[in-house]
Amino acid sequence: MNVTSRFVYDFGVFRLLQRAKAERKGRRWWHKYPMMLAIYLAATLASMWWSGGLAFARDWTAEAWRVSLMMIAGFGAIFLLAIALIDFLFDRVIMALLFKRYSIADKQVEVTLADDGISTRREGQSGHATWSTVKDLTILRDRSAVALWLGKIEGIVLPAASFSSPLEFDAACALIKEKTRGT
Repeated sequence: MNVTSRFVYDFGVFRLLQRAKAERKGRRWWHKYPMMLAIYLAATLASMWWSGGLAFARDWTAEAWRVSLMMIAGFGAIFLLAIALIDFLFDRVIMALLFKRYSIADKQVEVTLADDGISTRREGQSGHATWSTVKDLTILRDRSAVALWLGKIEGIVLPAASFSSPLEFDAACALIKEKTRGT
């Protein structure tokens, strides 16, 4: 049984592949923020200790403590907002520019899943991979795509919207699981 997926490889499809990579590794976007906050607080406390500020802390008044804690919290919020802004710039803006410049951006792609393997075709290029070359697969939690991993970072993403119906997407997922033995 052959199942074919046809789609334009745009930035949205590229983001699906990034999401699949993150899910494969068990990463979530929010994991880095508590870690960054912990680093910030540790650096703040270390700098206070090295400067002698903590030695004088026992003599501080309630007002001095309140002001110090508000400053630490305020700078912490600014720090986290800066990290979020940098993430946004790299994740959305810079990646989109790089994607459009150095990839197969906005090209028509056709992927056929067959008993003998996976065939891909796009403008000026075609290829075939046997099922044994698929190292892993990821079906996104929201079932918006399936990714076939040929290596650590090389992947083929098949958006659910590229199939003629949800049933065809389910058939493709079943075929992939059968041929890769659910790896």
